[in-house]
Amino acid sequence: MAQRPTATEWTTLQKYRALDEHGKEVVDYLIDSEYKRVTALTRKPKPRMLKIDWFAMPASAGTGNILDSELAEELLVPESAEAEQADFVISVGGDSMEPTYHDGDKVFVEKCDSVNIGEVGIFVVNGDVYIKELGNKCLISHNETYKSIRIGENDSVYCCGRVIGVVEG
Repeated sequence: MAQRPTATEWTTLQKYRALDEHGKEVVDYLIDSEYKRVTALTRKPKPRMLKIDWFAMPASAGTGNILDSELAEELLVPESAEAEQADFVISVGGDSMEPTYHDGDKVFVEKCDSVNIGEVGIFVVNGDVYIKELGNKCLISHNETYKSIRIGENDSVYCCGRVIGVVEG
């Protein structure tokens, strides 16, 4: 819906109509220049994109996937603090980490060989890859319908890194 001109705008229009052609050209040039300047300020610049390694085989948020030694694909992600800090991206498979992480999400991971209790990491347990929260001798699902994965002394457990965020977009 178009706005009605204010009293000041009507006065400006009357003054504009009283100008000769040269005066109208000068005013039109000034309005066009200012319009371009203001619209350039309000337009969001496109975010800079960063290249990061992406492991398409998902870390299981359910029953576990075997870690494959396939080479990572290259993924372009918008520049962000998480993207700058991350060493790689991995996909989430399953719903056991909902509502925090969803099936199909891509998460930023910072490589490290351990995480603190309460942090979410990417873990390889007996050859299966999981995205889970580290608990006391267990890996915890955020979806209450899933049981925690108990870690016994005979289990092979390796931490691949800390999950630091979700890839947006």
